[in-house]
Amino acid sequence: MPQLVKVLAARTAHLEHFVASISQQATAEAIVETTLTRLVGSWKAVDLPLVNHGSTRLRSIMLLGELDTIFDLLEHSQMTSDMLRVSKVCKFACMHIISH
Repeated sequence: MPQLVKVLAARTAHLEHFVASISQQATAEAIVETTLTRLVGSWKAVDLPLVNHGSTRLRSIMLLGELDTIFDLLEHSQMTSDMLRVSKVCKFACMHIISH
């Protein structure tokens, strides 16, 4: 019986490590997914600032207005995507998110 207890204890310790590893991976993937969801949401919420430049008989002519907000969001997006790109967990998580 003591041998069985030792075997079960060793097996349980191995499983605890395995479960902890899976949990860490899932937590990291959730962070990546949340980050990407926020990034996509930021771009969906932005409207291009269009300014009426005039019109012709057939259509209005619009120009882009002040783009500081767009450039700030672009810079933030590039920094975020660079951070995710170097993340070890991102390769798997990004492919999982893209496939859904």
